[in-house]
Amino acid sequence: MPATGWYEWQKLDAKRKQPFHFKPKHEPFALAGVYDVWKGGGQVITSFAIVTTDAAPSWLCGPPDQAVEMMKPYPGEIEAWEVPAEGGNVRNNRPQLMERVAHHA
Repeated sequence: MPATGWYEWQKLDAKRKQPFHFKPKHEPFALAGVYDVWKGGGQVITSFAIVTTDAAPSWLCGPPDQAVEMMKPYPGEIEAWEVPAEGGNVRNNRPQLMERVAHHA
């Protein structure tokens, strides 16, 4: 899946998490993933999932040794920065959620 970056959350306390945006310094960049198009009830729904953990040997149609060869951590440099807390809610979707949070002294 082509991507410009991803989010991860740092736990601040029992009830709060702070989102961070991560971006590889070299582009283009992609994440391993699968997608499907479902047609039913008069709707067409395209969905996808990003592979984020060890996959079963049959996760691709190719031979298992081919999949294992592709499952490697990204070797390049990655930038990370704190983003607005509303980035932690999947209902929020706007480009400003990737902007750095400014801390005032």
